[in-house]
Amino acid sequence: MTGPVESFGGRRQAEFPEVADVIGPGAEARAQLTDAVLDRSWLRRTALGLRSGFDFFLFGQADQDNAVSGLDGWLFYRPQFEAWNCEAVDQVRDGLEALRFQSEFAAAGDLPVLFAIAPNKASVERDRVGGRAAREMDACYDQVEADLRRMTREDQTGRLVDHTALLQNLDSPERRFYRYDTHWRPWAALEAFNQLAGHPVYPSGLPLEHPQFETVRQRPDIARRILALPVTEAAEYPVVSPVNWDETEERARFASIVVSHDSFYGSIRDILEARMAAPVLVHQGLPEMPDLSEALAEADLLIVERVERHLHDQFGRWAEVGGEAAIHAWLLERSALAARRCAWDEALDLMPGGTAAEADFRRMENLPAGGMQTRGSNARIHFTPPAEWGDAPVCVRASVTATRDEQSWVFVPGALLSDARYVNGRSLHIPLEEGANEIAFVLPASVAGENLRWDPVRSNRPVTVTALEIAPRFGRSASSQPD
Repeated sequence: MTGPVESFGGRRQAEFPEVADVIGPGAEARAQLTDAVLDRSWLRRTALGLRSGFDFFLFGQADQDNAVSGLDGWLFYRPQFEAWNCEAVDQVRDGLEALRFQSEFAAAGDLPVLFAIAPNKASVERDRVGGRAAREMDACYDQVEADLRRMTREDQTGRLVDHTALLQNLDSPERRFYRYDTHWRPWAALEAFNQLAGHPVYPSGLPLEHPQFETVRQRPDIARRILALPVTEAAEYPVVSPVNWDETEERARFASIVVSHDSFYGSIRDILEARMAAPVLVHQGLPEMPDLSEALAEADLLIVERVERHLHDQFGRWAEVGGEAAIHAWLLERSALAARRCAWDEALDLMPGGTAAEADFRRMENLPAGGMQTRGSNARIHFTPPAEWGDAPVCVRASVTATRDEQSWVFVPGALLSDARYVNGRSLHIPLEEGANEIAFVLPASVAGENLRWDPVRSNRPVTVTALEIAPRFGRSASSQPD
């Protein structure tokens, strides 16, 4: 009855409890043991398959926790509709704004990073969303999709790689998405790779053009893992030829590429490994992956790929980018390096001293020995880069002394989101170590004339700011221009 049965029903298998807990007085561990056994039981899987098969094969319908049927027997992953429903629309828009800010922040410091977006199946196969699937897609789905498409279409940073339009323009549904799976087919995945590899600023690999294909039948995930249905689909897989970088006329521009990805790029790992120069592939959330922090320490280029239904929760979390604290920390480190080359000879000193550029220090006191120290909680510093700096990114650097390890936040205003001008999605979370800290970063040019807010510490413990200044990234002298 039990054995090596993979997880099914769209959920993780229950873990086996400790023996001591099972024989103890409580009933919770014994209930967990029952779930663990049944989750690995052919009996439960067979029962699920019979129930799903009766509904699907007899009536052409499916309606389980994570799977729902559309037109002509097409299956859709239910969470893609739930992620963009009207109850979540404010959170989704905040998350999309966070993605926009991170791309602007990266561009301000010329940071080598791309954010790649894999589309929801429903966004590409819109004409298949009927029947029960249509009831799951409320009006806000189309609104959110329109917002996201507008954001990527109008992007000026060159950091956003949206694969959606490319897939929508493929002439055959047999080249786009599987009928019984939530993922793209190999043909569409190859087109997405070629789009990424041919990026005009950060070409990450050698496109695979005019490959040969071989037909393979496989059991797609929604049917197999969620509904336990015995169905297969044919797919054309490209025959991948690896690049010999020593012999090709093309040269690998980046010696070390880190790709943080989900299951969409996971489906083309063979292409990434064959057509990029020694990439480090880190599948988010999977065990036995390379350590992301260690990989980023050597990275010349970072690619962050996420499916669009997860953009809001992956980019809307504080102190994380793409759901990863290591990526946020890497961006801060690279921005600090970029700030070294700003036009500091044209800097404005924002410390108290009667200058017109003086910052507004709130809930802070001027120390006799110099510096401004926080007083209790909710200390804030407000300052406004000159509007006349125009198109130049704005560099900020400060000296801060903390009594222990702390967290400092810088908020960059944007459009009103969630009824607030300063939100987590448009902020930098800067760690402070006990003792003296030198912090620096580069902000997008759009902050010129805007009132920035810096919370020097999130606790009620005192920290002291002894220096704060801003400068345009590019000054009048040629030496301050980028290479």
